[in-house]
Amino acid sequence: MSGTTGAVCEKCGTAVGRGARFCASCGTEVSNPVGATGESTVMVSNTAVLKDRFLETLRDITLGEYEILLEIGSGGMASVYLAHDIQLDRKVAIKAMHPQLLQGDGMVERFRLEARTVANLSHPNIVPIYAVKQEQDLLLFVMKFIEGQPLDAIIKGQAPLPPIMVSQILSRVADALGYAHRHGVIHRDIKPANIMVDIEGQPVVTDFGIAKVANTEGLTMTGAAIGTPHYMSPEQCHAMPLSGATDQYSLGVTAYQMITGSLPFEGGSAMNIMFKHAHEPPPPLMERVPNCPPELAAVIERMLAKRPEDRFARMEDVVRALNAPTMDHDDPVRSQLIQFAMQGENRRLLKRVSTPRSPVPLVAAGSPGPSPKTRRAAAAKVATASSTVAATSAPRRNPLLIGGAVVVIALLGVLGVLQPWKSRAPVSPASPSVAQAPGAGLPEPAPTTPVQQDSNGVAGAGLVESTAVAVDSTSLAPAVVPTKPAVQKPPVPKPQRPAGRTDVPPPGASPSTSRLVPLQAVQVTGPNSLTVGESVVLDADAIDGAGHSVPGRQIVWKSSAPEVATVSADGQVMARQPGRALVSATVEQVSGSMAITVQAAVATTLAITPADLTLEAGKTGTLSATLLGGSGHGADQKAQWSSGAPQIATVNSDGTVTARTAGTATITAVSGGRVATATVTVTAAAGPSEADLRTQAEATIQAYARALETRDVARVRQVFPSMPSLREQQLKQALPNMKNLQVRLTVTDLQLAGEVATVVVSGKWQFQASGQRNELPADNVYQLARRGTGWVITEIR
Repeated sequence: MSGTTGAVCEKCGTAVGRGARFCASCGTEVSNPVGATGESTVMVSNTAVLKDRFLETLRDITLGEYEILLEIGSGGMASVYLAHDIQLDRKVAIKAMHPQLLQGDGMVERFRLEARTVANLSHPNIVPIYAVKQEQDLLLFVMKFIEGQPLDAIIKGQAPLPPIMVSQILSRVADALGYAHRHGVIHRDIKPANIMVDIEGQPVVTDFGIAKVANTEGLTMTGAAIGTPHYMSPEQCHAMPLSGATDQYSLGVTAYQMITGSLPFEGGSAMNIMFKHAHEPPPPLMERVPNCPPELAAVIERMLAKRPEDRFARMEDVVRALNAPTMDHDDPVRSQLIQFAMQGENRRLLKRVSTPRSPVPLVAAGSPGPSPKTRRAAAAKVATASSTVAATSAPRRNPLLIGGAVVVIALLGVLGVLQPWKSRAPVSPASPSVAQAPGAGLPEPAPTTPVQQDSNGVAGAGLVESTAVAVDSTSLAPAVVPTKPAVQKPPVPKPQRPAGRTDVPPPGASPSTSRLVPLQAVQVTGPNSLTVGESVVLDADAIDGAGHSVPGRQIVWKSSAPEVATVSADGQVMARQPGRALVSATVEQVSGSMAITVQAAVATTLAITPADLTLEAGKTGTLSATLLGGSGHGADQKAQWSSGAPQIATVNSDGTVTARTAGTATITAVSGGRVATATVTVTAAAGPSEADLRTQAEATIQAYARALETRDVARVRQVFPSMPSLREQQLKQALPNMKNLQVRLTVTDLQLAGEVATVVVSGKWQFQASGQRNELPADNVYQLARRGTGWVITEIR
């Protein structure tokens, strides 16, 4: 490869810049980064060498404590290995940080401090950390190996997940994160890949604390320092200080993906996705999943708020808002999660490996024992042999597979761990060992030697008695061990089937169905959508390990929401009310389920009441929309309202109509996929009566008199806005000298002509001036005009 394009990330498909070692989108280490010369061959070779050295160092520092079995994951920050805890005889996962990430000042100590903090967390939904170790520039921690399947794999194969399942997973993870936040630990990289569903049907949060270590100076080169772009909070995208609210946002993205089957923001570069997280609202969840419970959608959308203060204050508030019930072990949702976990790669990994009890050589007192180099080489040989045995899963009579126990015993002899005092058979004289290449030249067992196989096709050594083996402790080659014929066990009597068992095959069934074979799964089939009032009978098929249907087994049916849909003993489901229910079938502790959505009865028409509405301009009225079924009965529904002529009449979201001006407007309602219209007629507002007009005109004359008595010319102009300037000057000169002014005006005649009134007024002005009481006549003719709902003086003659 040459040029400027660079490599392509094998995990997410993002193009990686020339010379880069890690994907900027997901943080995965690129297997063939392109150097300055454009040649990738040398880089691939160097990467392989570094990886081998990394594994050799890891095996060296864990020798005697853990046996490294195989790599189960690798990213831009660390590699994860499945290992065997020798002392406690259990499988563990060992995560070792890549050495190049530990070069920053105080990096090792900060990681150790964080790891110790996380190791003190004790919560059923947080993966336990057993130990932290740092030696030879390698930093690692040992944690529980989770049997199950990561949530991202479940989403990929099963999404969209039922809302009730999403609510359960979301509640458990939120509770775990709330516990961690109370203990001062923020995850910073919550995503489906970091949530495992174990074989108990419980979600378990993994990779605690690692993202916090990455969020330090000098480590942004990995591309994972600030999280995974598709799940990053806006404050992460802005490189702002983080709090528990960032975990809440990332968990909200995970929940959105679980229930819709897709991410809120996809496509484009990592920077483009980060920009959308920081600035764009996610597509409304209810538009993507119309049958999602509104309360669950509200919780998720609040978790996805752009500002941290707009989200829930604590994770405990998320749990409280979800109000998810505790799942019993036989709960249908939990049973479905257990089935998902059983399909995980981790369980297949366990079947692939065969681990010796201990690769640590036991030596006699005072014996110097093999050198560390010899011990490392021997441990590597043991792991290689174990992997070779595990990789051979076919049930054929392979020499290495059938003689697996012999090879393992010979290799343990190389390491000095033969324990003859634990042998169940007398020890015969040792036969000389024959050095051979691993797996080569091992003789086939005698035809008369029976070999038992378990249900997985792996040969067992329980029927083979071995003699003592003389082994050169410096040799790493397996030895050929002579065997004696196996001890034949008496046949086991075939158990009698009790009377009344429901697993008796029906007439005409094949002979294979008459055996009590263990079940692997239960498949439930039938329609997954019903209308209220409908019923259907579901089928349940019990499947054995070979994929064959096993008839005649007793089935126990159960509904997770009987108020939505009930199920009878024979699998008949009755739809009760709109909603979603998980109907499960359990056969001999093996369960299968089907999610059934119950919809409301399909409406035939949408009616608006009243269909015709007449309003006077300025008045309001109310319309209501009702969905009618086949019976003609229905209920008021939430509708979307609109007006065809808003200048005549407008309508609010609740159906309230406001009349604006005279005319006709069509009001439209949309609900349940149906459309209906109503006609609103607006009439002109009725004018005031003549008596009302006279009263209003007389009131205007009296208002003028009161304004004069205040001797405030500005107030007088409010009643007489067209007052000539000459009259205004006269009033300004005269009014200040009139003390105790009283103006008495009486209307003697009033003539109306539309919006104009002519008013004849008689009266007098009384006041004191120069110490004397004065009185002036005030007989005038006033011209008035209507302004809005009142009158004003336009002229005084």
